[in-house]
Amino acid sequence: TMPSNESSFFQHKRRSCHVYIKSSSPFNETNDETNLNFLRHKNTTLELIRPNTTVTRTYEVDGIFTSSPKDYYQEKIQPCVLESLKNSCNLLLWSFGTRQTGKTRILFGSKHSDDKNESDDGWIDQIALDINQQYSTKSEIKEEEGGGTIEKVIVSMSYVCITADDAEQAYDCLSSSAKPLTRIRQDTASSNIFYLERTTQVVVQDLQDIQYLLQTGSVFERIELNEKRVHRLITFTVYKCFTNGDVVSFVLQAMDLSGADRPTNTTTQAKGGTATAAQRRQQPQRLKTRPLQRKNKEDKTLRAISRIIDGLSNGDQHIPYRDSKLTRLACRGFEYENDTTINLAVIGISAVEESMYDEACAMMEFGKKIRSIDSKKKENKKTGTGADISLTNRVNDLNSAKERVMNLSDKCGYPTNTEQTLTSSDIQLDMSSSMDLVELRDALVQVEILEVDPILEMTEKSHLWWKERDRKNE
Repeated sequence: TMPSNESSFFQHKRRSCHVYIKSSSPFNETNDETNLNFLRHKNTTLELIRPNTTVTRTYEVDGIFTSSPKDYYQEKIQPCVLESLKNSCNLLLWSFGTRQTGKTRILFGSKHSDDKNESDDGWIDQIALDINQQYSTKSEIKEEEGGGTIEKVIVSMSYVCITADDAEQAYDCLSSSAKPLTRIRQDTASSNIFYLERTTQVVVQDLQDIQYLLQTGSVFERIELNEKRVHRLITFTVYKCFTNGDVVSFVLQAMDLSGADRPTNTTTQAKGGTATAAQRRQQPQRLKTRPLQRKNKEDKTLRAISRIIDGLSNGDQHIPYRDSKLTRLACRGFEYENDTTINLAVIGISAVEESMYDEACAMMEFGKKIRSIDSKKKENKKTGTGADISLTNRVNDLNSAKERVMNLSDKCGYPTNTEQTLTSSDIQLDMSSSMDLVELRDALVQVEILEVDPILEMTEKSHLWWKERDRKNE
């Protein structure tokens, strides 16, 4: 499914940076040199010219485009998506840049557009189409991979929005409740998997299901989050179930970051009009200037992502993934020490006004840091298919926990050959309880947790979600 000329790209280029330029005039996307206001483009080289001067800055990127995002997706992005689906690689496609540059429209198409007459698909729709074509029939998914044969593939989807401020209120756009989600949890099986508690994760069967969920999320945003600036995270989780009982999972995530506010003055002159120097010296210091009241505090998510990219580009040992909710949810896509992670960044800059020069330079400097990250600086400790969940390990842990319960039950005097099953609620602890009794209760709790099949539980909840939606549509 991959072009032969892209094989070297996947071996050495697990991250790439693409630039989308918003312009008021057509843009010639050929190999010839093209000038556009303060921008100059040739191949994958972008040159920014400071207005009214001859000062220039040159940046190398992996691709530049201003129109035909669908064609650009098929040429540059789709091979990476197919690689992720084929080899179980985590993929993160994320966009950032200044406001009003069309980043959201590239990912979502016309779903978030105010013009109801326009109807076009975004890159997320194209990813959904690739997922549907890859796993549409059973004959296509029954293939040998890693020494096993795939029996079935389950794909689930979630849609989360997080406010672009210091509060970071998270909303489940597939839920009927507008109450924000407050608790973020870490998966017990892996240290790099985080999830929001009570997030709706819906199992999808075909392309129509995915498009319906995208439309449902966009409707939720327009109704409940109309007045808020938000960051969006769409997550497709793919579970590959093998005939030998192994289950591996990976994610394809699309993250749309809201554009940063342009800087403004933080102080204003005190009331009273102009004053002489002697009068100003007599005024208390607190009356000379006062801070402006800002509507929203600083965007915690953008600040955290900036620190993550800085840490990765500098080769720091500690990367602050936990500084914001969104970076924790998408941290698997930023793990450059893992060769099974594909990261695609899309920068949005505007070429409409020359006053955007400084902002364009700031965005390109950020993109330069992304491309400078060397995944080989750190030792690759992970091997295999890049999977995050293996139910074979869960079964082994369950058997070990049951054996531990049997041994501890004998020590504590509980019968093990009766038909009645011992549960953790049957163990009552007090200050005089022995350590064996405490360990027995902990082992029983572990058995009760491991006995729950997470995929089966997710499928049942998803079935109830679709059933409730069908009832509402009727």
